[in-house]
Amino acid sequence: MAITKDIFDEFFDDLDAISKTLFSNVKKMGTAIEGFSDTQILRVARELDFFLELQEAGFNTSFKTLMQGYDNEAETILKEFQKIIRSRTIGAGADILLSPTNTQAIAQQLQLLRDLDGKILLGRFSSETTRLKSELLKGIISGEPAGLVAERLSAEWGEIIIGDRSRMIARDSFAQFSRTSTMKVFKQNPNQLFRYIGSKDKKNRPACRYFIDNQQNKKGFTAKEIKDLGKKMGEKKIPLPVWDNKKKKYVAKYEKAKFDQVKCGGFNCRHKFSPVGVRRN
Repeated sequence: MAITKDIFDEFFDDLDAISKTLFSNVKKMGTAIEGFSDTQILRVARELDFFLELQEAGFNTSFKTLMQGYDNEAETILKEFQKIIRSRTIGAGADILLSPTNTQAIAQQLQLLRDLDGKILLGRFSSETTRLKSELLKGIISGEPAGLVAERLSAEWGEIIIGDRSRMIARDSFAQFSRTSTMKVFKQNPNQLFRYIGSKDKKNRPACRYFIDNQQNKKGFTAKEIKDLGKKMGEKKIPLPVWDNKKKKYVAKYEKAKFDQVKCGGFNCRHKFSPVGVRRN
């Protein structure tokens, strides 16, 4: 069965190919400037811009596609909201929630969140390419042959600009964008229900497993119920399912856990709340 790639898989595949081109150019440049005088090296240093080289090698196109993924996610959430409102709400309430003014206000807020994530991600790439430039010039200025410096950095960096940790952070930021957008869009209806969805295995954090196994999850939780349960988890007021390696199963324990609607179980959480309907009074 073929594995479906998500927007980050495709983006990082493109980035890895572009990075290889960048490091190839770095090695060529290292060889070319061997024997340069200090004055010539300083001139090269001022003109050197690895981030610009990434952009010229196709980074901008790949990044634009990634940001389109954000736009698609926001559009899907907004359409789901409109679908539920049309099917569950009647009268003036529905007219207000579905009005162009309200829809535009929500869309603008989601756009702001999207732009902030994009700015942070671009900043990380700019920072890493600046660090690469710094390490290259430090080696050259210290007296190490430029060609050898370039070869060493290529090996040390693995010819990639950002590593696994940064990639997980990027994915986690997108997941938080999706969760934040969902809660923001549906915030206007306090009776909206959400089901906790995602992988179910022994890697689940206690807080996540609590929601997944909870019988109420079949019908869903309101945003207030999720918030209240998260608070109780942080105060060790409810037993949580904790994986027991000896018993090879989850057992209930009063264990403190952090949980909220945006980060869910924590960094790189694989779960999210999905809107499923509205609770009738």
